Amino acid sequence: MNRKKLFFLSFAVFLLLSINNAFAKITVISVKGRCAYRTAGKWKSLRTGMTLRQGTKISTGVRSRAVLDINNHRLTVRPLTMMKIYHNSLSKKRSRTRIGLRRGSLRAKISRGKKVRTIFKISTPVATSSVRGTIEDVSYGPTKGMIIKVIEGIVAGENINGSRRNIRGKQIFVQKVFDSLPGDILSDVKKDAIVSLFDRNMTKDEQDMFDTNDDNLTDENSSTTGAIDMGKLNKAGVNITVQWQK
Repeated sequence: MNRKKLFFLSFAVFLLLSINNAFAKITVISVKGRCAYRTAGKWKSLRTGMTLRQGTKISTGVRSRAVLDINNHRLTVRPLTMMKIYHNSLSKKRSRTRIGLRRGSLRAKISRGKKVRTIFKISTPVATSSVRGTIEDVSYGPTKGMIIKVIEGIVAGENINGSRRNIRGKQIFVQKVFDSLPGDILSDVKKDAIVSLFDRNMTKDEQDMFDTNDDNLTDENSSTTGAIDMGKLNKAGVNITVQWQK
């Protein structure tokens, strides 16, 4: 390929990227406390009304937070958080954003247009969340790993091994640093239950077995080990009310 063709090819790629990013906009909505951003190798104070570019890093201090508008999506950067806007583009057909979370916590409120395909991802060293029109809380630290909580809608969490979970409601996605699989999506619900669901002497492997195989423990026609054979019981109705602590 001669230099002339290479020049025109490079120019075409540059023009395409410029068109896609012409609609993209990252605006600082509000700043509280000590917040900074880094671009071109220098840290500077983050201020309300600023316009940021992709590739910008943001850091928040104690009792500090920043709120960003990214292509009409709202991202709240909570205290003691370090993050980077790796990619942000917007065209008439697609909105695409990827945030890297090194430590701390974020809340993302993602708007979803009828004609624009939205892809919004938050990545950590252990997993990635993907949302389209929803609200989520995402946190990451070396001890607890990555935690995704759904405030509204559905969120997909996927770890670096390709294991994927779709979560909603009170479900959560937990991926610890040294675990090969995500944790139980109902761990928060079980933790807050009034009645313990497992014997305290049960090992984690035994609890995981119940999590994955509890639908096989009872059978309408024949009993299995530890199951109740409903055919041998008198037909009687029992009303049970389960209460959860808030």
